[in-house]
Amino acid sequence: MFGFNVTLLLNYHIAMKKINKRLYLYILILISFSICSFVNIKITQKEDSILGKWEEESGVRTIEIFKSGNEYFGKILTNKHQEEDQLTPGTIMMDNFTFNKDEDNWEGKVVIPSKDMNINCKIILENENQIKSIAKIAFISRSKTWNRIK
Repeated sequence: MFGFNVTLLLNYHIAMKKINKRLYLYILILISFSICSFVNIKITQKEDSILGKWEEESGVRTIEIFKSGNEYFGKILTNKHQEEDQLTPGTIMMDNFTFNKDEDNWEGKVVIPSKDMNINCKIILENENQIKSIAKIAFISRSKTWNRIK
């Protein structure tokens, strides 16, 4: 009778180990899915954080950044120098920007109609109310700071 109880206890112990392993596996899978979902939501929120209306720090221009598909565009809302640079309200100034997850910025082209140029540009989110655009031609770069219009 003693041998039967030991065998029963051993079988019970082995069964509980298998159940615990499965339970841990299910919990691990559940946590993994939760983390992946949270990370995906955060990335999407980060990507779309440049959407909205922005004013150049100098107050010369205001733009609206909008999204079409997976690309971001910026159109001129107001421009105090529109005769000089031909950036009239409604003109698309930022073209085909995409979010670069590795560098945590947006990259695309800035359009300058008066010079018939498309310049490589990246946008960095300084904080939720400020972005910095950096346009670069060869070794020359120029940056502008934009503040969110609330």
